[in-house]
Amino acid sequence: MGDEAHIAYEDEKDTNLKNKISTLVQQTIHDTERKIKSIQHIKDDHRETAAYKAGFILSMIKKSRDVLNELFNVAVKHKDEWKALEQLKIFELIVHTNVDTTNLVRQLVEIHIQHLNATNPDHNLERRRVVLL
Repeated sequence: MGDEAHIAYEDEKDTNLKNKISTLVQQTIHDTERKIKSIQHIKDDHRETAAYKAGFILSMIKKSRDVLNELFNVAVKHKDEWKALEQLKIFELIVHTNVDTTNLVRQLVEIHIQHLNATNPDHNLERRRVVLL
């Protein structure tokens, strides 16, 4: 295979992979929007309760972990096929997902501490629980 044919083949593989990823993202967005609409009334009724907030954040952490795993798997699977810029973009997404997950964990800990402080019968300020993140 000549250099031009090899380059065209590699570009076609990149295009096919990008199209598959794009289709997967669009399907995920569509499914998520449908699920969100189907439970909106439950969300409206319970959104201010600590249990709802904690559950919501835990579900977001799981989704972040799933995204992170998928990004990592894609990066490893295609490490020899992709150009350096493509790899850099994937690893940038991995870093952003890690930051998002860390922020979600902080929110979860904050809700837990607020709940502990609110349910603590001893309102002595010295005994209030605080976590610095």
